[in-house]
Amino acid sequence: MAQQRKLKKEIKLLESFGKKPKPVEEFILDKRYEANIAERVRPPVEQRNAQIMKKAKLNSLFQLNEDELDERVVVCRDYTRYQNRLAVMDMLWINESIRKQEKALQKLKVPRHYLAFCKSKWT
Repeated sequence: MAQQRKLKKEIKLLESFGKKPKPVEEFILDKRYEANIAERVRPPVEQRNAQIMKKAKLNSLFQLNEDELDERVVVCRDYTRYQNRLAVMDMLWINESIRKQEKALQKLKVPRHYLAFCKSKWT
């Protein structure tokens, strides 16, 4: 009986942690990444499905020989590596931006720096 109450209490405690919203980190986008942000967004699912179906129909119409299949595999592999490198670069850039922002906030916590910032901002 005591174990059941203890388990219920632990479950309630775990559920209460799940209800809290996660904080959103704010950061300023770099202008060089803002220019090509449309390239990095995937097309909607319906559009991708239509593209896949269109490719499947084309593949059934044109049978590829081994050389063409090998070439296609190499191109797909290179494209995947390229996309992976882009994703890694994005993550590094985001982490660096957050780190720089946190460093700037830490500097502003020093009263001398905060006063200098306020003075330069308003004069």
